[in-house]
Amino acid sequence: MIKRKIRVNLFFLFFLLYCAVGAQPVLYSFQAIKMGTEFNIKVYGEDSIKIKRAAQAAWLKIDSLNDIFSDYSHTSELARLHQDTSGHYFKISPAFAYLLDISLKYSKLSHGTFDISVGTLTRLWRRAVKLNDFPDSAKIQEALHFVGYKKISYKKNLIRLPVGMRLDFGAIAKGYATDQAYQVLASYGYPASLVDGGGDIYLGDAPPGRQGWEINMTLKDKNGALKDSIIFLHNASIVTSGDAYKFIEDAKGNRYSHIINPTSGYGIAGPHLTTVIAVNGMHADALATTLCVLNDSAIKRFKKKWKKVFNSSSDWKYFSVKPSS
Repeated sequence: MIKRKIRVNLFFLFFLLYCAVGAQPVLYSFQAIKMGTEFNIKVYGEDSIKIKRAAQAAWLKIDSLNDIFSDYSHTSELARLHQDTSGHYFKISPAFAYLLDISLKYSKLSHGTFDISVGTLTRLWRRAVKLNDFPDSAKIQEALHFVGYKKISYKKNLIRLPVGMRLDFGAIAKGYATDQAYQVLASYGYPASLVDGGGDIYLGDAPPGRQGWEINMTLKDKNGALKDSIIFLHNASIVTSGDAYKFIEDAKGNRYSHIINPTSGYGIAGPHLTTVIAVNGMHADALATTLCVLNDSAIKRFKKKWKKVFNSSSDWKYFSVKPSS
């Protein structure tokens, strides 16, 4: 009788252990082309059907933001703003107004280094990089006439642009989209999730049993040499901006990035790579672009003012490296 009880108890013990092991969260991955780049979603969970629903909701959220901020679509809210030549104020959505407000704060804080009014320039350089045809200086000067965040007239949910000006949210909207997609996943009960928008990555709670999400990145050692490193992050965003994949060379072999200096109208000189770790993707995205243009002394001044401007207790880190051509 005693032996039988022991066998029964052992059976239930193994059964409970089996159930506990079987209930461990599994990593689910989803990919889709969104906002002109590849997005990846990774979710830890147990119910594959519910997780797929959560991922689908996250995709729909990204699509809704693309319908607002895309400068490729002819039907986005941004496109309709550009098409409006009435000269009157144009009513914008809450999401548009929010990101516009944040962008203008970055512009003021960086003295125009970050500027969403560079749309005419980005179109020019985008075409140049695609066709490998370095833009003529006269065309750059012409495009510069339509650049300048101070020329934007904005109040609450209304905006008016000078004729010919085009906005480009490419330096902030994708990071914002990763934040919003993650919030959707978390609202479905999956905080241990990751959203990667073409290198703009938001990382939620750490994976089960891990100290964080494993991220590979390039850093400088004490001697200034480049080395591949592994860091662990959670509840933060990491964004890298640079000219590793998008750049163009002039007739003398000088390399220019697709990231534009709004003052000169030219892509910033390369090769370069800037990585930012921040509290969310929106800030990490905007910071990565801004810090690519600012020099070291200007970055120090910028960082001191950043917390006050955004009323934030959070900090951010950045790493700048110059990989070989």
